[in-house]
Amino acid sequence: MWDLVSWALNDEDAVVRRTAAKSLPSLANQDVRMATMFAERAIVDLDAEVRLSAIKTLKRLNRGHGRARDLIIAGARSNDIRVRQACIDLLPSMMSEDELRILANDLLKTEKDPGLSKQLLEMRFEAALEGTEAQKNAALAPALAVPDLDIEVLRSQGKSVGLLAPRPEDKVEGEGPPEPPVQAPPASSVERRPTQDELMGYHDDEDEFDDMPDEEFY
Repeated sequence: MWDLVSWALNDEDAVVRRTAAKSLPSLANQDVRMATMFAERAIVDLDAEVRLSAIKTLKRLNRGHGRARDLIIAGARSNDIRVRQACIDLLPSMMSEDELRILANDLLKTEKDPGLSKQLLEMRFEAALEGTEAQKNAALAPALAVPDLDIEVLRSQGKSVGLLAPRPEDKVEGEGPPEPPVQAPPASSVERRPTQDELMGYHDDEDEFDDMPDEEFY
């Protein structure tokens, strides 16, 4: 069977080659290696219908790995706009976002078709860097949710979870009303303490003789 397909794909008549190429998508489920090899030959055929059948075959294969991936990337640079369109449509399904942006930026350097250029620009667009404020916020990774068990433990300790204040019923058991603040005793008025002379009964002599007249001494 595969020999017949090989001969038909090499036939000079385009109609014969088209018929053989149309059988490749259904045969891809039987032998991936052989289907990939014939699709590689058909994708560079001079006839556009044969090339498109090769693209349909690649869709049936594992596009993320192996030779099929290389053929699709090469087809995205084909001179046939229909082949380029078909291969570019397959790129998002076989590449990560970072890989897709890098390849789209490279393809934009040579792409002349306005429609395909617009499609590649959309693939290259990175919302986290080039988008609006809303798009940048949407692109941010959401915070990990707090497990329910941890939430209950935190609330039982009277702690808040996230932006929510602790619920009144989540207070620690046995916790009574807050005690009033301790007030300091009023400061006592300052009283004059007797001196040591006063305690011993001494008095200032000068005070006693202030009213007596001065005597003359001869």
